[in-house]
Amino acid sequence: MKKLKRIWLGIGFFLVFLYNLDAQKPTEKFSFVFMTDIHITKDYHAEEGFRKALGRAMELEPDFIITGGDLVMDALDCGYQQALEQYDLYLGTISNLPIPVYNTMGNHEIWGWQNKSLHQEEWEDYGKNLFKRRIGQPNYSFDHKGWHFIVIDGIEYNDSTGYIGWASDETLSFIKNDLRKVDPKMPIILITHIPLITLEAQLEKGALAGNHPMEVIGNSKEVLECFSTHRLSLVLQGHLHYYEKMEIIGISFITGGAVSGAWWKGNYRGTEEGFVLVQINGEYYKTEYIDYGWEVTK
Repeated sequence: MKKLKRIWLGIGFFLVFLYNLDAQKPTEKFSFVFMTDIHITKDYHAEEGFRKALGRAMELEPDFIITGGDLVMDALDCGYQQALEQYDLYLGTISNLPIPVYNTMGNHEIWGWQNKSLHQEEWEDYGKNLFKRRIGQPNYSFDHKGWHFIVIDGIEYNDSTGYIGWASDETLSFIKNDLRKVDPKMPIILITHIPLITLEAQLEKGALAGNHPMEVIGNSKEVLECFSTHRLSLVLQGHLHYYEKMEIIGISFITGGAVSGAWWKGNYRGTEEGFVLVQINGEYYKTEYIDYGWEVTK
């Protein structure tokens, strides 16, 4: 009798374990839009084009928008007032949206790194400080309906080129500290402007070609190793302006095209002006590249 009781108790504990395990899985449906490389400017009818993209996105009824960086045309090599005007134009365009917008910092939001006439000590907003003051911290995270989102800064200063793709010690520490608070079974989406992994160089130059340090995050292996005990499901990245999708060891890497296409001068290498729709169903997801119908205005 005691043996039978122990068996039933064991079955009961196992069923409770299974119930708790299942209860930890996300069950809700939702969608969001990933918009990268907007490059808004007063020229090329870019504001009109961006508003058209936002209008198409709203028709899809997403819970929120995540931008992938390069929100403005270029603050790397311009004067301070011009940089402010670009930020004002971007922030003004998204200001009346009925849903949240989570922003990623791109290299073109960094003010002055390619303007050799500027002296850092003379400008409070030099470098990444302008983004931090006008938009927010470049490393942050949030949760939504059972999914964890991490947005990172993968851009560092370089004397010869102005910038390279690199995750600083600060970024790596942020990821590690953030993940300490995240259930290892919780699905994670990582957002970065400069890609962690891409086939661009191999596509252009052949299978043995290496990536340029301005095109990828050079220490991407260190970034991915941070997730070794967690469930990284999807990486959304920008910078390259073309749409690319690959899956490796259960992680999907999507380079999200560009809202601006070829900087508002047409499509870029066959990728039309567009954005990525991500649809979540519980712990599963699917993605689709949306051509929002922009045609270059002469």
